Amino acid sequence: MSPRDPKPHLSLEEQVDRLVEMGLLVNNIDTAKKALGRYNYYRLRGYFHVFLEQEIESETQVQTRVNKFLPETTLDDVLAIYDFDARLRRILLDCLSEFELRLRTSIAYHAGNIDPLVHLNGKGLHSKFIKINADGKSAHINWLLQYQRRFDESKHEDFVKWHIEEFDGKLPIWAAVEILQFGQLTSLYRGFDQGTAHLISNDFGVDPGILKSWAASFNDLRNLAAHHSRIWNKQFVQNPKISGSGFPKELLHLKDCEEWRLRKLYTQLTVLAWIFSRDESDKNRVLEIMCLLNGFPESEKLSLNQSGFPSNWRELFPWRVQ
Repeated sequence: MSPRDPKPHLSLEEQVDRLVEMGLLVNNIDTAKKALGRYNYYRLRGYFHVFLEQEIESETQVQTRVNKFLPETTLDDVLAIYDFDARLRRILLDCLSEFELRLRTSIAYHAGNIDPLVHLNGKGLHSKFIKINADGKSAHINWLLQYQRRFDESKHEDFVKWHIEEFDGKLPIWAAVEILQFGQLTSLYRGFDQGTAHLISNDFGVDPGILKSWAASFNDLRNLAAHHSRIWNKQFVQNPKISGSGFPKELLHLKDCEEWRLRKLYTQLTVLAWIFSRDESDKNRVLEIMCLLNGFPESEKLSLNQSGFPSNWRELFPWRVQ
């Protein structure tokens, strides 16, 4: 079957007409055109799904959404959940940046105490991480290739220039963490041996296996938020671990959640809020998340349940103490 041609370009007026044909209630044409011109029809379409009618295929009984809005759906409904998701991304980026900063600091301090060049010479790294494979490579060598790219991209930084002049470009770990991307940082943490990994995970109140999972999950979430992806009802591929030795007792209620909830935002937010609830100076971050959640535009068509939140979430830690 030959590929189809792309759909024809639609003017803003034609885009509004298309939405009206689909059953969306548009009270003000100019407001609708402004919204479409600002946010892009295709981006907003990602927020249509919860407002669309569903058909059940008679033979398979599979539900599929059709290009028809549920009765009484307004443009304001769509823009309200879009605005909530945008504010959610901003809060997440702030909180995840703080988590990333603390992980950088913890790695720099504990790994640096083992050896300033731990990331380069392999001291303090797990044997599996530095083991040479049949192709002559190792996870550490692959990581070093990424590190070298970041080093080359960072040569304009004053502290990198100084290390090039004084130490032949060998950055100690406490300087190297400042040029690493979040994903490279989490990959390095996964490469530490148990002793080193424990020293770092103790700063976060969990065991290494849990912190490795959480860091990987947060890296994925941060990338999605940074690229303006829809977050609020997304089903995530990389989910935080909610079991194992040293798992926080305050979060044991997550084990009672249905599997589908664990792949939604609720688990990510609850784990993140727990991290910040451990320090009195961070309670405002949890309160900020709570304030956003309390302003969720719930209606017959929208609910935090679509984000994985159970009906009693306000009674559960860390949300109930706020």
